[in-house]
Amino acid sequence: MIMTYVFPQPFSRNYESLLKRLKLRGMQPKTIESYSHGVRRAGAHFEYQIDNLSKDQLTDYFSQVLDQLSWSTLKHDLYGLKFYYAYVLEKHWPGAELTKAPKVSRLPDIVTVEQMQQIVNATRILSYRVFFFLPCTAWAYAWVKVCSCRWAILIRIGCGCTFGMQKATGIGWCRCPPTR
Repeated sequence: MIMTYVFPQPFSRNYESLLKRLKLRGMQPKTIESYSHGVRRAGAHFEYQIDNLSKDQLTDYFSQVLDQLSWSTLKHDLYGLKFYYAYVLEKHWPGAELTKAPKVSRLPDIVTVEQMQQIVNATRILSYRVFFFLPCTAWAYAWVKVCSCRWAILIRIGCGCTFGMQKATGIGWCRCPPTR
């Protein structure tokens, strides 16, 4: 479903240009919707006068967005406005270095036995602990068998079997028949 919006000029002309340029830059439909929504939201906030925003105006606006919505929304609004300034207005973006999202720590792709124990022990809610365990599938069984790494890795799966790499001491192979 294609949404049509009615905006005052020159915002309407610039908004149409934004949509065309996003498409021409090879952006995915979800990205186009996200960026354009951010520009529409900023347009509504500033009464569709967003071509000459100051750093102070942007600071107040993004602070309000963060209070009402989320970092993810703020990020998409920021990227949308940044694209708007760079490719539609061909102007310097006044909001450079304005925001910084909180640092997100990610788990490594492969964890040691000790790291896995720390993760599970730090997880207090049982339903969250289930997230760390794989169901007993042919895929999980095959993955462990073909992996020739020498890391000591522990994976406990839904059937209660314990998998481990060759160098892991005291950990054997699953005896469950693979499911197809």
